[in-house]
Amino acid sequence: MTEVLILRPLGLVGTIVGTAVFIGISPLTALASIADREAFKVTGQTLVVAPAEFTFKRPLGHYEKDYYAPPKQ
Repeated sequence: MTEVLILRPLGLVGTIVGTAVFIGISPLTALASIADREAFKVTGQTLVVAPAEFTFKRPLGHYEKDYYAPPKQ
């Protein structure tokens, strides 16, 4: 019950805020991409994908960190 009422809405807020921050820092990420081709991928994974997976993809009651961690390269 706590997850549905507290954690999922917080995850949605985190996804929205992370997306806004990602859009806001996109020019800086573009500059960083000149030297590091993975900058957009890593930034997007951290700010948008991880919170979205925590909110929408993760099964109820599943809290293991490795479930929504960035993929290993």
